[in-house]
Amino acid sequence: MRYARFFVPAACLALAGAMLAGCAPTVQPAPSSSGGSSSQTPDPAPAADSRLDDGVLRFLGAFENYGGGTLLQGDRVIYRATPAESISLLYDVDTGAQAGWLLATNDPDGTRRTEVYDTEGDLLWSGPGNYAASISRQLLALSPGTLYDGSGIGSDSGGPKLIRLSDGAELPLPAGTVSCYMVYGGYTVVNVPGSAQEADGYTPTNAILLGPDGSQLQVFENCSVYEPGYEGSDGWLCVHPFGQSSIHLYRPADGAVIEGYRSFCGDGYVCCEAGDGRYYVRSVDDPTPLADYGSSCLLYQPGGLTLLGYDETSNAPLLVMPDGVTHPLQDFGSYVIEEDGMGFLLADGTLLLYGPDGSQTSFAVKAQPGSTLTLASLDSGYALLLGHDSDYNLVEMQIWNENGLQAGSYAPSGLGYEYSSVYYLATGPDGPLYAALRQGIGGSWLYDVLDHTGQPVLKGLASVVSGSVASLPEGCFMARRGFEQGFMDAEGQWLYHESIFDAVGDEDPAAW
Repeated sequence: MRYARFFVPAACLALAGAMLAGCAPTVQPAPSSSGGSSSQTPDPAPAADSRLDDGVLRFLGAFENYGGGTLLQGDRVIYRATPAESISLLYDVDTGAQAGWLLATNDPDGTRRTEVYDTEGDLLWSGPGNYAASISRQLLALSPGTLYDGSGIGSDSGGPKLIRLSDGAELPLPAGTVSCYMVYGGYTVVNVPGSAQEADGYTPTNAILLGPDGSQLQVFENCSVYEPGYEGSDGWLCVHPFGQSSIHLYRPADGAVIEGYRSFCGDGYVCCEAGDGRYYVRSVDDPTPLADYGSSCLLYQPGGLTLLGYDETSNAPLLVMPDGVTHPLQDFGSYVIEEDGMGFLLADGTLLLYGPDGSQTSFAVKAQPGSTLTLASLDSGYALLLGHDSDYNLVEMQIWNENGLQAGSYAPSGLGYEYSSVYYLATGPDGPLYAALRQGIGGSWLYDVLDHTGQPVLKGLASVVSGSVASLPEGCFMARRGFEQGFMDAEGQWLYHESIFDAVGDEDPAAW
């Protein structure tokens, strides 16, 4: 389940797009049935390890530049972008499956152009301007600039567009549309200027909901409309009126409304505001309150655990056990809730670990003098605890699982800790792998890769990024080592790599 960390996947994707931009010679995409301008190098030979031979689209760019990059499909390179081009992968809003990719490029005269391809390399749409795209149920929504705010309006684009992929037809949008994007169920949210006064530099918009056939279903005046983003929230939209704190849920499929929405707190359960500082939990299909609390509910399991947020009398989250006993957690960094387990760090120093089968183990953890422990990650049953001093410097690391302490290291008295940060990187065959940042000779920053026992399995990498960003096989991640960058496994073997100097920046005059 995604509760406290549901923004992480999206944050990782955004980070990868920024960090993993690079440049290399161009290998054009597949020819399009619609007569796009791109050509292709026929049937490119495998360029990568057979472990990548799965047909999945993966994007790799340079770690220190914007623009450019290499696009692979399985073990084959299908496109190398110049520094003036950018690539982003597209996923179906309903299924999460890969739907294709977007290329932002330049025409010979320097005019910016966007091209959208499906997973087979066929051109779905091409037109002038710099667009962001979203896809759901054979509809393609295109917004100039960033996806939601229409910041590209006034550039060389023709404004937002809604394309029916079955025949390439452009569906009409309401007059004044500034942005449009797809949401679950094949619905489109269209933003047009609202009537409320601008405040704090923000101009409110009216959100118009279009059905899968492009017809207008609902108008939300002076509101922003977006998906909740929690596991189990598919089919629901958040409707947030301009200038108000209250939010309500709306389900387009049947018109259902849930007032006072605060958050999803379990599979099919939501926490809502009852007024006077009270909150209640209900199911999405039945308004009957199931529980009532003095603070918001972050996790609700009927007959199981309940996790409550901060209230006026507590400066920390509260964990309510099945028998009703309440335990305060540490005030920050105190819980992780994942599909394969949960971890809670209580204020008294107890670490509670729950497996996917509901099994529970508890341990008394102890921080080094002057250190405050936080629960940083939980993966495959391994909990990573990090200790920081009063200046937020990392001074210790502990790794626990159901069998107890697996690794522990700390800074010797008066000396700095070896690493300045440690975080989850990938899941290997024997457990999680962690990226550990340290300062090398001459002041350069280097990464070591640690295993679930805290021991380094790789040392001295220039950069690393989670493999989940590129849907890499188990235990693999993006890395740069020396003058090479690519996809690497925990033994330091490349699945695919290329030189960081493989660039043709001077061949595209618009790149400079």
